[in-house]
Amino acid sequence: ALELPLRDGAARFDGGFPVTHHSAWALASLDVIEAPGLDAVVGRAAAQAERLTQGLAENGLIVAPRGRSTLVSWEARDPEAAVKSLLERGFGVRNLPGTSYVRASTGAWCTEDELDRLAEIAPDCAA
Repeated sequence: ALELPLRDGAARFDGGFPVTHHSAWALASLDVIEAPGLDAVVGRAAAQAERLTQGLAENGLIVAPRGRSTLVSWEARDPEAAVKSLLERGFGVRNLPGTSYVRASTGAWCTEDELDRLAEIAPDCAA
């Protein structure tokens, strides 16, 4: 017989297999992605990141060099304070520890209005 020791804490209740509703959510997300096609979703996500990059630069921020990805980083005098200020204004971004950068992760789900608003208010939060 196999004897498995019980783990301490909440990990003891981890069944080791996906929870049913998590699997249902994952399958439903595939329908959302497959409707326009994966290439369209990936292309839109990268385009949205480029839109944010341009907007931040147009508003006077120094944007870190980047490739074709959904991550956009820009300089802030106090990155931790900028993250807090942006969160208070409805944007969840993060600082990159040990650097002067704040980073946003964009995606196909981001609207142009959201990205434009972030680009407009980020300079006030970066000072």
